[in-house]
Amino acid sequence: MRVWVFFGGKSTEHDVSIASAYAVMRWLSRLPGYESFPVYVARSGRFFHHPDFADIHTYQDVERLIEEKTGTELSISLSGDAMIRLFEDRGGWLGGRREIALDVAFPVFHGMGGEDGSIQGMLEMLGAAYVGPGILASAVGTDKITMRRVFASLELPMTRYRHFTYTDRIDQQWIIEELGLPLFVKPARLGSTIGVSMVKTAEEFSDAVEVAFHYDTDIVIESAVPNVMELNQSVMERDAEIITSLIENPVSRSGFLTFEEKYIAEEGGTMTGSESSVTIPAPIPDDIAERIWEYSRRIYTELRCAGGAPRIDYLYDRVSGELFVNEINTIPGTLQMHLWEKTGISQTQFLRTLIDTAFVERSRRARNIDFSSRILEHTVRFAKQ
Repeated sequence: MRVWVFFGGKSTEHDVSIASAYAVMRWLSRLPGYESFPVYVARSGRFFHHPDFADIHTYQDVERLIEEKTGTELSISLSGDAMIRLFEDRGGWLGGRREIALDVAFPVFHGMGGEDGSIQGMLEMLGAAYVGPGILASAVGTDKITMRRVFASLELPMTRYRHFTYTDRIDQQWIIEELGLPLFVKPARLGSTIGVSMVKTAEEFSDAVEVAFHYDTDIVIESAVPNVMELNQSVMERDAEIITSLIENPVSRSGFLTFEEKYIAEEGGTMTGSESSVTIPAPIPDDIAERIWEYSRRIYTELRCAGGAPRIDYLYDRVSGELFVNEINTIPGTLQMHLWEKTGISQTQFLRTLIDTAFVERSRRARNIDFSSRILEHTVRFAKQ
């Protein structure tokens, strides 16, 4: 089976996407009967393919590969016939145009332009099978403002927050009185903790807001949880049953998980499941674990996340016992493979489950009910008058 792995893109999380896609392609290479086909989306938004895109070392100088036209640019057939078709434009004496048909798409984007429902919409227009949550879940999961509104409608516990757009006047004193200190300032549509600041004093507030608006036109300001323990759980569907992973506690040394702690810490980032940075299972009371399992299943169902394995993040106050839903990541970094392995699900089982579910979801989407009418006949008649 040919698996088309999409990654890169225009997002600020471009490099994180490459790292996650590299992991996915390594796992697929160990899976008998499956062939990964790397499709790198450059920061310009152009689609390229080259076998070397499956090698992480390529990205030390990926622009050279593109500029020398060693990597072939791809176009996509808008056939809508449930088969993805790539057209590889080849120059030189070989010349011509080669069609490549693929069986299933595996988007491994992070952030805007891929995780936000845009690539999912394109794939659905193509009638293609693809791994991951659909358009609705992807769009809601990327926008922290919309996400919080949906969580509120589900009566899920959340920290207090306010949101602003770049044209708003933000009253610093009122916000601090309303939410207290410390607080967090975040871009509304970014992940990987990029552009996020923890504000401990009033003097730090304006710089934090400026940083967040540098990355997005909308921001979220949230109250902090005291005595906090961060908790994560992944969810997916297998054989029409929703299953959850063990709960992990990623350890932060700076008050909240930074980009460096997640991905490039020398002792191992939390996204890799390094034992020095993550505790699995998390050391929490049974009743808190049960609430997390309940919330995770509910969020997965209500946001219609079937087809993917999103990670849902929680904040737990170890003193008061309060639990808060923080956010959902529809395509988490490295897909949280380490969580599933600790739960007893192998890489092979995990990937096959996601790919099998992709075809189930495509069949579900294809069950359109046709509706015929005489409206065009009447429109033509009206046009002649």
